[in-house]
Amino acid sequence: NNRYTGTVDAEKSWKITLQSDLSVEKRYVNVGDQVKKGDKLFKYNTQELKLSKEKKELEQETLQNEITQLTKDIKSYQSDLKSASASEKIQLQTQILTAQTTIKKDQYTIKSNKESIKLLEKNIKDATVKSKMNGLVKKVNASLETSSSDDSSDDGSDSGDGSSDDSSYMTILAVGNYRIKGTVSETNVWSLNEGDPVIVRSRVDNSQTWKGTISSIKTDTTADDTSDSSSDGYTDDESSTGETASKYNFYVKLDNDKDLMMGQHVLIEQDNGQDEQKEGMWLPSAYIKKNNNKYYVWLDSHNKLKLHEIQV
Repeated sequence: NNRYTGTVDAEKSWKITLQSDLSVEKRYVNVGDQVKKGDKLFKYNTQELKLSKEKKELEQETLQNEITQLTKDIKSYQSDLKSASASEKIQLQTQILTAQTTIKKDQYTIKSNKESIKLLEKNIKDATVKSKMNGLVKKVNASLETSSSDDSSDDGSDSGDGSSDDSSYMTILAVGNYRIKGTVSETNVWSLNEGDPVIVRSRVDNSQTWKGTISSIKTDTTADDTSDSSSDGYTDDESSTGETASKYNFYVKLDNDKDLMMGQHVLIEQDNGQDEQKEGMWLPSAYIKKNNNKYYVWLDSHNKLKLHEIQV
């Protein structure tokens, strides 16, 4: 069987993208740190949020004062209509309509500002982002701490394909549930299929094995060229011309991940029953001849071949 190199990977990961236009005030974790659900990860700089909130509140007060004044003006215009001439009435009615339109516009802005203030208050309250899972800090992009992403989402997304995302600020790998991330060359990838049973072997102790099935094969993106699968002697990752073939990732869902460790290097091979302990003599089916519901094999008897009946 072909053997492919692989590493123990987290079954799930949480990629955190910073809120738009916000910077990080303080980070509580570093790459390699173990975190528990509820642990502090980082805190946004809330100074800008507080200034925006104060600005909105001041605008609310100004708009409310304007509405109060315009309401008084409308009452005054309506009172003047009683004694106004025909031309003056037209002018007063126009002023009344203008004031009423401005009041409606101000009321809409006040309503909109209320929602904005609520959101700002929530963001100020939730400025400290906490972990939503037990895991390991896999990545921290410190360059984004003073210049956040254009993506306004701050809750990240679960990813099961192991792909990287340069726009994410921090990546947390879940612990407790592992899968295997394998690498296969383009010359061998077509021999693998989703759902195929596989055996995962320890590179340190060949007798230590785990069972699983291939859950996905990523033929749309090539794997990192840093993989050592072409040099470990287990896979045919180079063509006959000596040119390096493209590599692809595939993932194995394990039946049991006991005793595995994150990042551990393993070997993967298709499970064709090679580890099963069977009784009797086992031969390839092509060796067996069938005739009238009886089974035979060619037997070497004194340098002559003859059909010998067997029970199967």
